[in-house]
Amino acid sequence: MTVVGFCSILAQEDNLGDVVIRQEMLHVLRECCDEVVVFAGGAGRSYRASYDLDGTTVVTRPSRFQARLLRAVVGRERPLLVFAPGPARLDGRPRALLKSLVNLANVVLVRLGRGEALTLGRAVRGDSRAGRFVESASVRLQSLYVARDEVTRGILGPRVRVGPDLALARDDGPSSPGGAKDAMVLSFRGDRPVDDALVRDALEAARRTGTRPVLVTQVRRDGAQHARLAQVHGIDHVAWAGDHREQLARVTRAMLSARVVVSDRLHALLLGARNGAVVVPVSTPTSDKLSTTLAVLPTREPPGDVGALLAPLGDPVAVDRRAARAAVEEVRALVVARAEGLKGGS
Repeated sequence: MTVVGFCSILAQEDNLGDVVIRQEMLHVLRECCDEVVVFAGGAGRSYRASYDLDGTTVVTRPSRFQARLLRAVVGRERPLLVFAPGPARLDGRPRALLKSLVNLANVVLVRLGRGEALTLGRAVRGDSRAGRFVESASVRLQSLYVARDEVTRGILGPRVRVGPDLALARDDGPSSPGGAKDAMVLSFRGDRPVDDALVRDALEAARRTGTRPVLVTQVRRDGAQHARLAQVHGIDHVAWAGDHREQLARVTRAMLSARVVVSDRLHALLLGARNGAVVVPVSTPTSDKLSTTLAVLPTREPPGDVGALLAPLGDPVAVDRRAARAAVEEVRALVVARAEGLKGGS
């Protein structure tokens, strides 16, 4: 029996963290499906090129995605519908609720076609009763619903499985040719001013830990503030220059050299953690995203006196990468097993 995977790569196009976790989703689908249908919508050429889409079926119109899904349901194929990782709001407004209902209808359609529906790495927030009702109904019909924090399970119930963010599925290989991890990566949101005292404390911590501070832009819209900070403090800046693929390569090189990452961007922290950096989350009172995502990760003690030296910046976290990868691997194995079950079906 032919298994056809269905997913979407639509996300914030200027955020490389969204690219990385969707790359991991696609990696799993490529492994276990005979064909992968990818909805790209109106995504720009640079964003689409950041994914390895060769060999997949890329569609840009919702109607064509739906038509291909329907063909898999009614034909001699088995659909495997995967909802992409990332945040999701339970919103009672008509447009948002309609989108949730369409997703639920697709889950029902897939199940009627003897397929499977899965969600990987969601973080659900919101207090809409209607939105919660629709998403909870979807959870009950899905074969696997993985969240990246316990808050989501608290909202949607015990059928939700909690595991590490997909960014921790792998590292990016060896560091620099000399293997040096001598950088303190700083990466801050550009939609609010950075606390000057925090930057001064970070530069002092870099001096004490013997690391070189460098600002890294993994979300394009953060670049202007990073450029200003780099000029004011006389430090290096990995600016966004060129296309998505080139910038991801630059960010990856920076993270491979990072001993420490200080950031209020979740995936700046996780891209550092997956390559062995100690991470210091800069939390904000308006969001629990950093603390709740990091709370489910297996950790170890920071090496040497690094933890004490970083304490003035926040609570340093050293992720146990082997344990985190093993937890993500368990989820991957479950997805593969579901696909194998579909292939053996009649």
